[in-house]
Amino acid sequence: MKKFMCIIFFSFLFSNVCLVANAQVLDVLTDEHPTLRSVCIEVQKFDEETSKKVQNVTDTLEKLQGAGLAANQVGYTERFFTISSQADGIREYYNKDFQIKDDQPLVFINPRIIKTEGVQTGWEACFSLKGFAYQLVRPMSVVVEALDVHGNPFKFEAKGFWAKCICHEYDHLNGILCKDNAIKSQPIDF
Repeated sequence: MKKFMCIIFFSFLFSNVCLVANAQVLDVLTDEHPTLRSVCIEVQKFDEETSKKVQNVTDTLEKLQGAGLAANQVGYTERFFTISSQADGIREYYNKDFQIKDDQPLVFINPRIIKTEGVQTGWEACFSLKGFAYQLVRPMSVVVEALDVHGNPFKFEAKGFWAKCICHEYDHLNGILCKDNAIKSQPIDF
């Protein structure tokens, strides 16, 4: 029995080590890179390659400890972004019909913002634009239609900070950087 339990434990340990070993943290592209200015193409296949790209963006976001990251910020041309489900406050703003799982990021594939309401003005920073923060006007709330990693459609409503975050990542997918629409900018230590 002890031998059997030992085999199960080491099988579990080995599989988790393999998962971590397969994780790939990518470099974030900077302002001058042309991929940041291209409009991302819609995802057509929900296969292993797409899953791996989504996982790489997710792993990179986790390493950076940020709120969101778009695919083209790490050199992919597919139309998706991820938002951290671990970030403080996300559960206060999501549509109650959409279940956020603690261990999974929010992945928006082929997203479309279908509704906006209100206005907010605030400061934003970007992993691709180090050293500056930008003040922008954004909607106070947004409703997004997207596909999950399995190709299943969903709607997501976000307010406040999370609406701003979704707009920021959505802009990336259209080749727009936050500095393009900024009212003001200021240097920051980032």
